Amino acid sequence: MKNIIKIIKGSLVGMGSILPGISGSMVATILKIYQDLITALNNFTKNPIKAVLSVWQYIVGVILGYIIGFFFISTFLNLAPLPFTLLFIGFILGAVPSLKKETETDHYHWHHFLVLGIAMVSMVGFMFIQESSAASGSGFYYFVVFMIGVITAISLIIPGLSGATMLMAFGYFQTLITLGDDIVAAIISLDFSQVAAQLPMLLLLVLGVLVGMIVMGKVMFQLL
Repeated sequence: MKNIIKIIKGSLVGMGSILPGISGSMVATILKIYQDLITALNNFTKNPIKAVLSVWQYIVGVILGYIIGFFFISTFLNLAPLPFTLLFIGFILGAVPSLKKETETDHYHWHHFLVLGIAMVSMVGFMFIQESSAASGSGFYYFVVFMIGVITAISLIIPGLSGATMLMAFGYFQTLITLGDDIVAAIISLDFSQVAAQLPMLLLLVLGVLVGMIVMGKVMFQLL
């Protein structure tokens, strides 16, 4: 029963990570599993098997949450794109007061400005990227897929940060949805050649998630 509860908690974190305006890490904090996840990530490079086994229920839940959240978004975004987009905007605006409360402090440290600087440079950099340069199959497209994984992972680590909202701001949220649609369509149609063609993208996405989670997990473990 405890394992089922942990899987359910993990699925809520997964859904919170893929829905714009919702922070998966904030959901993990509310469910009181955030520290367990951060500790496991910090120990991953030392003893990966032990680290994974300590939180395997949450990992299964997060994966299920991603799948459920993806189908939810993909289905309703195709059925009613405008109302669903407005719903996302409502989620984002509704999260502003809680983010403001979380970030209010009288003491600022160097790492606050470092994160702010990286975010600003990233935003400006993506603004100057031409859409054609991110076309499927191009070298930059592979970089985009990797960075989508990294951004998704970061949203799982930093409380209050929505990875899906960041992807929408960068203009690459639809890239994630399209990639997921292509993979699911290939699996459902049993088109193994297409599955093989999409496999590098999926592995690159997973690699981005792993890199982002391990790096940011260690950073957050030191800051907490």
